[in-house]
Amino acid sequence: LVDVIDETLEDLEDAIFKEDIEEDELQKDIYYARRTLNRITKVAIHTKDVINRAYHRYENREKEELKYEF
Repeated sequence: LVDVIDETLEDLEDAIFKEDIEEDELQKDIYYARRTLNRITKVAIHTKDVINRAYHRYENREKEELKYEF
């Protein structure tokens, strides 16, 4: 998902130079896309942290069984 948003941002940025486009709308689109990307990144980091904390509370035998789940 992050890659898709990043590619979309690149396309929007390229459109500035290729087409006669209303710059204000384009700038708004870029701003909101980057803002969304930043939110997704923060959520992903927090989710990874929670998963790591939960995983490390298990005993070694359980960790081995669950390592691919996490």
